Amino acid sequence: MNIFLSYSFKDKEIADHVSLQIKESNVGSINEYELNVSEIHILDELRYNIRKSDYVIFFISNNFLNSNYSMLELSEALNELRIRKINIIPILIEKCSIPSELLEIGIIDFSKSFEKGMEKLLTKLTIKKKIDLEEISPWVYEKIVAIFLKEYGFKIIQGENNRDIGVDYICEYNAKDPFGQKVKEVWMVEVKFYKNERLSINEIKKLYYYVQDSSLKGANLLMITNNILNSAAMEYLNDLKENAVTQVTVLDGPAFERLIYKKTRLVNRIAEVLYDSNQ
Repeated sequence: MNIFLSYSFKDKEIADHVSLQIKESNVGSINEYELNVSEIHILDELRYNIRKSDYVIFFISNNFLNSNYSMLELSEALNELRIRKINIIPILIEKCSIPSELLEIGIIDFSKSFEKGMEKLLTKLTIKKKIDLEEISPWVYEKIVAIFLKEYGFKIIQGENNRDIGVDYICEYNAKDPFGQKVKEVWMVEVKFYKNERLSINEIKKLYYYVQDSSLKGANLLMITNNILNSAAMEYLNDLKENAVTQVTVLDGPAFERLIYKKTRLVNRIAEVLYDSNQ
């Protein structure tokens, strides 16, 4: 596992300390690349080093936020997150304003206790070693999705033993309305596993209109895919969210994995499935 550290040069001491702890824990190798402003192809070099990394760790501080080069690394990593399965871990090393994009990902706080922050960071990196969804079969992926749905509170009422329903799963989910009253929602769930392709606009349209025409009036649509949405598909989904009657949610590969890592029990259960599938 390749790990890229992004920090202001003024914070190099704590970055070196974290790097040493990661190496001693044997959870991954550190990409030793350092931004050199004299390089002619500085942006190409930066992109290359981010793209070859499994994790990018940002050391968020006032020094970082005031550094043009650190913010360039952040911008490139966020762009790469949208098109590829890299994982971003922001760590807060002092109290400061945190970019909104990073708040959505989740911050590990080092500002109050280095030891506790380091423990959380190593735990997160170790969990990643347990799960590798890159080289699995479509059947195993669907099994993982079923476990994921149950862990997040969905009750599968059709699908595991019946594939003649038009989608992979029909689920119920107990939600609450704005007044706190319980509401039972129906979700139609489709799993799309690709080796080389991506979820297309045509596929999204096809599923959307299928749900619209189905006998389950008012059902929501959830699509889960192992690959990454392209910009055109993302734009189409944004339009749907603004104008469509049916609620449409798409979890692409990075989003799906981030939700998995939020639940330790889910991580352990999926690790068992992957282990059994390799026997």
